[in-house]
Amino acid sequence: MPWGLTPAHVLILLVPVGAVVLLVAAVVRVVAPRQRMPGPPLDDALATLRVRYARGEISESEFEQMKRTLGV
Repeated sequence: MPWGLTPAHVLILLVPVGAVVLLVAAVVRVVAPRQRMPGPPLDDALATLRVRYARGEISESEFEQMKRTLGV
């Protein structure tokens, strides 16, 4: 390696840099707000549930229980 750096020197330099990167990632993960964004899986499941209820395949109580299961 140039300038007399050995693999041990590179490792000694990379370990603190890696530790800082991991620390920043952990802080961002803890501090960042965790908002539940409606995504396609939940929307698709709810749409399917509504269609089944509209067709009469499930009762109102089953519909409501399944909605609670989905967290809606």
